[in-house]
Amino acid sequence: MNDSTEKGDAWLASQAVQVDWPLQEKDITSAVCKQCALCCSMEMRTGGDQRSLDCLEAMVSQEGVSSRGLEFIGDGVRIWCSHLRGSNAEGWECGIYDRRPQLCKDFNCVSWAKVADDKTLYNKVLEKLGME
Repeated sequence: MNDSTEKGDAWLASQAVQVDWPLQEKDITSAVCKQCALCCSMEMRTGGDQRSLDCLEAMVSQEGVSSRGLEFIGDGVRIWCSHLRGSNAEGWECGIYDRRPQLCKDFNCVSWAKVADDKTLYNKVLEKLGME
């Protein structure tokens, strides 16, 4: 390695943003997941368009539909996986754990936050675990 390469590497390292990650990939165990389960849901937002929100509300507010894991949030809904069993009090469990999709098997909220450079879900996980 030449001198200019070493100086360049040192400069790049000095420019790196130091981010505090109290929860690491190795910390995401089944016990942690049972306390959280945030990754078992998806948010759908209308972008503030009232007409779209009214349509979405009409679609999901039908008798019986809203009891299947839907939660109205601001300008949209959070949809919970139909295979999720349990509650915040007793913990969460996947009803199809042995047959869950590969995406679910591979998901790690810490890795996702780092790769996406988005700590939104990560911070929600910390909050759920009482680490924030």
